[in-house]
Amino acid sequence: MLPRTKMMKIELKTKIQMAVFAALICQAALFGTILATCGCASEARMFNVTKDQSGSEIKVKPGDVIQVELPALGSAGYSWHIGQIDGEHLEFVSESTRQVSDDGRVGTPVVGIWKFKARKQGTTGIKMDLYRKWEGAGKSVDHFSLRVIISEEGGNGHE
Repeated sequence: MLPRTKMMKIELKTKIQMAVFAALICQAALFGTILATCGCASEARMFNVTKDQSGSEIKVKPGDVIQVELPALGSAGYSWHIGQIDGEHLEFVSESTRQVSDDGRVGTPVVGIWKFKARKQGTTGIKMDLYRKWEGAGKSVDHFSLRVIISEEGGNGHE
């Protein structure tokens, strides 16, 4: 059997550990409540935009992601280039391509995919041009534009 003082020390240590654990649980619950109240815990939404929607307007919330999908024929040397992006309101996230068909043929059309994350409230736009890099933007053969409204109310995307 353990001496009485040693038992008291073990009990005290256990009580302190339980109190610390309880305090951590309370802090986690409080943090979760704060996040839920300010809307920070809400899931970011993804909005897909295609060439057909060029010239339109989209309403999103900060944190939402806008995915722009534009067709191109890379074998002809034409590719889409971002002509205007407001880094204060939109963050460029990524660029990738996807083959339109899986038949394995060389030179088949592709879809360019660009992702932009809404950063803060305001109105901005995304402008892109289709041209051969060596010819420059002055020789664009197609254009894409999208007006982006970022607000806490957001919306369901296209209006």
